[in-house]
Amino acid sequence: MSFPPPAPAKRPLGTYQMLAPNASVRVSQLCLGGMNFGNAWAGFMGECDQKTSEQILDYFYDAGGNFIDTSNNYQNEESEKWIGEWMKKRGNRNEIVVATKFTTCYRAGKGDKEIVINTAGNGTKSLHVSLEKSLERLQTNYIDLLYVHWLDFTCSIPELMQSLNTVVLQKIAKQKNTLTTSVALAYVRQKSPYVFPIVGGRKIEHLKSNIEALSLALSEKEMDEIEGSHPFDIGFPQNFLGGPKGVKSPMDVWLMSMAGHQEHVPWPTAIGANRK
Repeated sequence: MSFPPPAPAKRPLGTYQMLAPNASVRVSQLCLGGMNFGNAWAGFMGECDQKTSEQILDYFYDAGGNFIDTSNNYQNEESEKWIGEWMKKRGNRNEIVVATKFTTCYRAGKGDKEIVINTAGNGTKSLHVSLEKSLERLQTNYIDLLYVHWLDFTCSIPELMQSLNTVVLQKIAKQKNTLTTSVALAYVRQKSPYVFPIVGGRKIEHLKSNIEALSLALSEKEMDEIEGSHPFDIGFPQNFLGGPKGVKSPMDVWLMSMAGHQEHVPWPTAIGANRK
């Protein structure tokens, strides 16, 4: 048995790089901007109808390009819609790294018929409704890269980061066909031993979902994804003694290594999910 050779890099964009040191997704060395894709802004950006847009997307893809950028508001929502339709026709969604943005009012110009105030800004409501519509227009169930387009200087950084963190919980909950609160309960129970969450609710369904969380297992990757969604400095002396993640066992205390080699009984760990 022989392993297949790597894909040829003969295409102009067939060489890929990591997006960033802390984002190990591989992207083409050029990103295709989708701001021109649409008819709505032809008056000040020129024409680029759907046929031409798809020809550009085809050429980029055939050249090896896999990185496409758009936004919730580009071309009054047409950009995301056309990119979504193109990916659907080509059946290549999982080959494409899609970047989109929220903050700009994507329902601008429709205020005479709708209340559009919360379709703009950095707030939690804006993020929620914008992301939901972007997923719908792009005909996908996930976004590879979501940008905060610009700061509105009213939403606090803690609120903004908490909102983005909630999106990560919601993503994991959807993958596991459960509720966000169940993922949160599973996380705290798997994080440390002797944790007994106090739960409450207004309906029996709330209690049922809390009990179901006892059987929900999160992988190490999912735990890291939750923790990585919001920067957290564990602080001194933990980060000094054990590094960025703190002291997980006596073996992590580097100052003790100067005294000689040691072995320690492992500290207790969380029991984890109950067997069904």
